[in-house]
Parts: sequence; structure tokens; C-alpha cells
Amino acid sequence: MKENFLSQAEVDALLKKRDASEETGLRETDKDVIGEVGNITMSTAATTLSSIINRRVSITTPRVSYINFQEIIEECDIPKIVSRIGFKEGLKGNNLL
Repeated sequence: MKENFLSQAEVDALLKKRDASEETGLRETDKDVIGEVGNITMSTAATTLSSIINRRVSITTPRVSYINFQEIIEECDIPKIVSRIGFKEGLKGNNLL
């Protein structure tokens, strides 16, 4: 029965799991996928906002980068409101709006 299960090494290889200590950023394919999801999400939000305020809303293509939360705070010198949504499964991390 045991031979029907994958070892942890096999699972990691299939998922192309990277060690967190080796994490230096995102692969280009990761950036493309995240950018496309962001684009779809923000397009929907822009359309909804346009309907609410009765004005044209224009957005730009998302820029995707790897940055920690403290760097975000330090880069923004204006008052801000942040909505943090954690991923429950499938992805590790948070979505900040």
C-alpha cells in the first residue's frame, strides 16, 4: 500500500517548492500570472466604481514585485488604509489593497 504514496521529496519536486531562505523574488511566470489575476480583479472593481460614481474610471496595468510589508509602509509617506486578505490555501501570503 505504501508504494502508492509519494515521498515528501517527490511532492516538493512536483510542486517545485523553493526553500524560503532561498527566496529572492518571483519568477517571471509567477509575475505574469499574478499580474493577470490583478488585472482581472481591478478591471471588475473599476467597472463597479464607474457605475457607482457615474464617471469613467481608468486603471493601469499592474506592476508585480516582491516586497515585504515594512518596505510598503516606509515607501508611502501619505496616510493610507490597507485591507489585508490572507490566502487560506493554494498560495502562501496576503493580498493587500
